[in-house]
Amino acid sequence: MSDYEKAIVKLSNENIKFDYIFADPPYALNCSSNIALKVFEHDLLKPNGILIIESDESEKVIDNIDTNVIKYKEKIYGRTRISIFKYLEEH
Repeated sequence: MSDYEKAIVKLSNENIKFDYIFADPPYALNCSSNIALKVFEHDLLKPNGILIIESDESEKVIDNIDTNVIKYKEKIYGRTRISIFKYLEEH
Protein backbone atom coordinates (compact mmCIF):
# COMPACT_ATOMS: atom_id res chain seq x y z
CA MET A 1 0.00 0.00 0.00
CA SER A 2 1.40 3.40 -0.99
CA ASP A 3 1.82 6.35 1.38
CA TYR A 4 -1.19 8.20 -0.01
CA GLU A 5 -3.37 5.09 0.30
CA LYS A 6 -2.28 4.67 3.94
CA ALA A 7 -3.13 8.32 4.60
CA ILE A 8 -6.57 7.98 2.99
CA VAL A 9 -7.37 4.88 5.07
CA LYS A 10 -6.13 6.57 8.27
CA LEU A 11 -8.23 9.70 7.67
CA SER A 12 -11.25 7.56 6.83
CA ASN A 13 -10.83 5.49 10.00
CA GLU A 14 -10.73 8.72 12.01
CA ASN A 15 -13.91 9.87 10.20
CA ILE A 16 -12.25 13.10 9.06
CA LYS A 17 -13.97 14.90 6.17
CA PHE A 18 -12.77 17.85 4.13
CA ASP A 19 -14.22 20.78 2.20
CA TYR A 20 -11.29 20.69 -0.23
CA ILE A 21 -8.60 18.16 -0.99
CA PHE A 22 -5.71 19.17 -3.24
CA ALA A 23 -3.55 16.29 -4.45
CA ASP A 24 -0.29 16.92 -6.30
CA PRO A 25 1.40 13.51 -6.54
CA PRO A 26 4.72 13.09 -8.37
CA TYR A 27 3.83 13.00 -12.06
CA ALA A 28 5.85 9.82 -12.65
CA LEU A 29 3.53 7.81 -10.35
CA ASN A 30 0.52 8.21 -12.69
CA CYS A 31 -1.78 7.68 -9.72
CA SER A 32 -4.31 10.51 -10.12
CA SER A 33 -7.21 8.24 -11.07
CA ASN A 34 -6.47 5.95 -8.15
CA ILE A 35 -6.35 8.90 -5.75
CA ALA A 36 -9.75 10.09 -6.99
CA LEU A 37 -11.22 6.60 -6.65
CA LYS A 38 -9.85 6.16 -3.11
CA VAL A 39 -10.97 9.61 -1.88
CA PHE A 40 -14.56 8.92 -2.91
CA GLU A 41 -14.46 5.24 -1.91
CA HIS A 42 -13.46 6.30 1.61
CA ASP A 43 -15.90 9.24 1.65
CA LEU A 44 -13.32 11.87 2.65
CA LEU A 45 -15.20 14.88 1.29
CA LYS A 46 -18.01 16.78 2.94
CA PRO A 47 -21.26 16.91 0.88
CA ASN A 48 -20.23 20.04 -1.05
CA GLY A 49 -16.52 19.18 -1.00
CA ILE A 50 -14.22 19.39 -3.98
CA LEU A 51 -11.25 17.23 -4.95
CA ILE A 52 -8.57 18.94 -7.05
CA ILE A 53 -5.83 16.81 -8.58
CA GLU A 54 -2.76 18.07 -10.40
CA SER A 55 -1.09 15.69 -12.83
CA ASP A 56 1.03 15.59 -15.97
CA GLU A 57 -0.98 16.69 -19.00
CA SER A 58 -0.33 13.32 -20.66
CA GLU A 59 -1.92 11.35 -17.80
CA LYS A 60 -5.47 10.26 -18.58
CA VAL A 61 -7.51 10.93 -15.44
CA ILE A 62 -10.65 8.87 -14.88
CA ASP A 63 -13.97 10.45 -15.92
CA ASN A 64 -16.46 8.22 -14.13
CA ILE A 65 -15.94 7.33 -10.48
CA ASP A 66 -19.43 6.75 -9.18
CA THR A 67 -22.98 7.65 -10.15
CA ASN A 68 -22.90 10.43 -7.52
CA VAL A 69 -19.53 11.89 -8.57
CA ILE A 70 -18.57 13.92 -11.64
CA LYS A 71 -15.40 15.31 -13.06
CA TYR A 72 -16.66 18.87 -12.79
CA LYS A 73 -13.87 20.53 -14.75
CA GLU A 74 -10.54 19.72 -16.34
CA LYS A 75 -8.00 22.15 -17.77
CA ILE A 76 -4.50 21.82 -19.17
CA TYR A 77 -1.94 24.52 -18.46
CA GLY A 78 1.30 23.80 -20.29
CA ARG A 79 2.42 20.38 -19.03
CA THR A 80 -0.03 20.38 -16.11
CA ARG A 81 -3.54 18.90 -16.01
CA ILE A 82 -5.93 20.08 -13.29
CA SER A 83 -8.92 17.79 -12.68
CA ILE A 84 -11.74 18.84 -10.36
CA PHE A 85 -14.24 16.35 -8.95
CA LYS A 86 -17.36 16.86 -6.85
CA TYR A 87 -20.56 15.11 -5.84
CA LEU A 88 -23.52 15.64 -8.17
CA GLU A 89 -25.70 16.67 -5.24
CA GLU A 90 -25.58 16.50 -1.47
CA HIS A 91 -25.30 12.91 -0.36
